[in-house]
Amino acid sequence: MFYDQLGCGRSDKPDNPGLWRIDRFVAELEAVRSALGLRHFHLYGHSWGGWLAIEYLLRQPREVGAVVLASTSSSAPQFVAGTRYLRTLLPADVQSVLDEYEAKGDYTAPEYLDAVNVFYANFFCRLDPYPEALLRSAANVDGNQVYATMNGPNEFVMTGNLSPWDRTSELRRIRYPVLLTRGRYDEFAVDSTDTLEQHLPSTERVEFPNSARMAMWEDREAYMHTLASFLSDRDRDRAR
Repeated sequence: MFYDQLGCGRSDKPDNPGLWRIDRFVAELEAVRSALGLRHFHLYGHSWGGWLAIEYLLRQPREVGAVVLASTSSSAPQFVAGTRYLRTLLPADVQSVLDEYEAKGDYTAPEYLDAVNVFYANFFCRLDPYPEALLRSAANVDGNQVYATMNGPNEFVMTGNLSPWDRTSELRRIRYPVLLTRGRYDEFAVDSTDTLEQHLPSTERVEFPNSARMAMWEDREAYMHTLASFLSDRDRDRAR
């Protein structure tokens, strides 16, 4: 099941920045679970969804069968540090443009956005063109009040209310089996996945060699096979 969170996709988009806090989204996830009457379920969180999944598991423990944390982390500061490192791998002229406009606080200049897109082409999704579904999803971010309030201008400059978020020290409390997935060129740098693997009690880890952050599109067949195998195995474990 996939649902549009409040403020995104086809859901209502109230003009109220006070709504956009992780507490509200945890409550929303629990409301969806309750409304559907789900007693035993698997939980999948990709990117920001992984942060939400971690928060939910720490606050609302239910009969979760298994968890997939995909291209995510347990710490916003660690994520940002990773993106700052990855951009040092870009051509020098691209780095200079990013540095120049960030020093001026100008995150909407066409030159700056072009440089950001070079980063995305390397570490967000390496397909060209992007899949139509991904384009529709990405369109939700432009001018989106939720993203601006919680994140800030972009992945390099995180000034929103999620900027201090860090649950690394609490990961040991999540005792469900967890599958960690990432792409070799992932925007969530390898340190983020290493941290999850080191602190979660029960993990499997798979890296997709041809992918960035969108392995479910970039290496679709292998990704779907990995998820299906992991979740089927957990269902069999529960049935025993």
